[in-house]
Amino acid sequence: MNHKTPSLSPLDSGFSGTALGIQLEHSAEVPGKTPSFDRVFLTVSSTDNPVLAETVYETRRFFQMKPHDERVEAVYGAGQPRPGQIRILTRTMLGALGQIAYQIDVPQDDITSGRTQPRILLIGRETKPIVVVHVGNTLPENTFSSVRYNKRYYYISENDFDSKLAFTMLQILLELSKTTKNPGTIVTIPVNG
Repeated sequence: MNHKTPSLSPLDSGFSGTALGIQLEHSAEVPGKTPSFDRVFLTVSSTDNPVLAETVYETRRFFQMKPHDERVEAVYGAGQPRPGQIRILTRTMLGALGQIAYQIDVPQDDITSGRTQPRILLIGRETKPIVVVHVGNTLPENTFSSVRYNKRYYYISENDFDSKLAFTMLQILLELSKTTKNPGTIVTIPVNG
């Protein structure tokens, strides 16, 4: 017996349906035969929305899907996928937090004193940090989230939508990783290419 969860669709075309979606299918245990298991599917639907058509094309190209593939199973691992599958290597929550931490533009005197290392600059297609964290001696009024540490403020600007979205998603994934029965939620964050 398969149970399908509703599709999560951040990009709704508004024209001919949803362009991108993620779906989790749960197969119940068959006592004495097979254990229960989950499968994840990525839906990349064709659309007549010219803005989303480019996203559909790039998504299919990135995952090396055939031009008219609309639904593929996402499986963990490297190597050549079977037809109808894409392979993804994921990060742990600790790895995702580390990636964000490496991208904070820390003060020069903290680097000189040996308190920390300079941020790691990204290379490849995307060179902007996943979450842009600013550091200052004073806290601006227009902040989304902030913390004071060692007499400095570390904050995310209220005007940085991408960073706010990534930070919020990270908080949701952290909460999910606390409540799962498995060792933890696995996160995929595209990096360097």
